Amino acid sequence: MKKTVILVTSLALVAACTDPKESAEYQSATAVNDSLMQVINQKEAELDQVVNSITEIENNLAAIDRDKMIISDIQKEGRDKTQQERINEMISGIDSYIASNREKIDKLESQVRNSRNTSAGLNRLIAQLKSSIEEKERQIEELRGNMAMLQGEVDTLRTNIRRREEELATRQRQIDEQDAAMTTAYFRVGSRRELADDDIVKKEGGVLGIGRTLKMADHVDPGKFTQVNTRYLNQISLGDTKRHNLVSAHPEGSYNFEEVEDNAYLKINDPEAFWSVSKYLVIEVD
Repeated sequence: MKKTVILVTSLALVAACTDPKESAEYQSATAVNDSLMQVINQKEAELDQVVNSITEIENNLAAIDRDKMIISDIQKEGRDKTQQERINEMISGIDSYIASNREKIDKLESQVRNSRNTSAGLNRLIAQLKSSIEEKERQIEELRGNMAMLQGEVDTLRTNIRRREEELATRQRQIDEQDAAMTTAYFRVGSRRELADDDIVKKEGGVLGIGRTLKMADHVDPGKFTQVNTRYLNQISLGDTKRHNLVSAHPEGSYNFEEVEDNAYLKINDPEAFWSVSKYLVIEVD
């Protein structure tokens, strides 16, 4: 009986030892394995973050190089207001890229400091990226300086052009005024009474009112005349008149009177000579 009990107990112990998952060694190994897997997953997550950050930084650096080339091309084409606005927008975008890179580099350096297993290669890569960012910042500042210098030159040129345009405009006004003074003339056609009432003519000479001649007044009002451009005035219609008399002084041969049907005309044959003595033409008609 005693032997039977011992045998059963031994069999139970043997049966218990045949299930390895129930052993303390197995449980301990499983716990260690789970802990290692957690560490591996954490490291993989950290690595993914690092890789993503590095990729984003590299993309930003590439975008900065691309935008710098575009800005350079725009500057070569010459800048107007719209192009300057495009350049300003692109530089603002570059500033955003640089700010984003700084933030990502700071985050990477923090991750590396807090990581237990930091590789020398990763540290070198981060250092290279940081150096690239600093170089890009230096290039952007240089670009800003060049743009400021170019803007100063453009402003100076614009000022010079504006001053030159003002000088040309002043000169053109002077030329126009001189031209107007040379080519502006005045004429008046009317009866003796009409001309006298407007103080355009006066009588001179004679004795006791006999033999007096009609002369232009010493001072006349231009508002009582018709203003004309001597370049384009070739003849003046006098209407249906029986008599016409040239009161103002004009060289002989520079004009003549003609009659066509019921109308009389003053023909100006030599405008330069005709207007050389007086810019006022007065014709008395009946």
